[in-house]
Amino acid sequence: MGMSLWVERCADIRAALVHPDATPPAGRGPTVDVHKAWQAIHFLLCGEAWTGSGPAAFVLAGGTELGEDMGYGPTRGYSAAETKAIAEVLEGLDAEALVARWDPDAVAGAQLYGIEPSNEAEEKGFIAHYYAPMRELILAAAQADEGLLLRMV
Repeated sequence: MGMSLWVERCADIRAALVHPDATPPAGRGPTVDVHKAWQAIHFLLCGEAWTGSGPAAFVLAGGTELGEDMGYGPTRGYSAAETKAIAEVLEGLDAEALVARWDPDAVAGAQLYGIEPSNEAEEKGFIAHYYAPMRELILAAAQADEGLLLRMV
């Protein structure tokens, strides 16, 4: 099984952010499963394996924690403004451009979850496969002035 990241559009993000002690119910908006590509996407976006700051690090950092720990942390909510900032990072970075950031030595040194650095071509395809729909969902959310919910399960 393992850890998987779910990214969901949230039209009523303001209501969720007003009540950070309550875990927002899942499935209220379009959702994509980033599967086990989440850490590799994070790394290729911001250059850090587990940390980072700013909109490029949204996969593992930022947002507002909502509700209880779901096993790998609470749901994180991003306001419409934060979603727009994330979309600005992703806008000019399609899947091909993202995986072009692959540096074999850096990837090997980062010890990314679910990634075998010696299978570069296969892993790049895997990452691109999960990044593309996530990117499209986030760009659409920003265009619609919506927020995001991220859940690691």
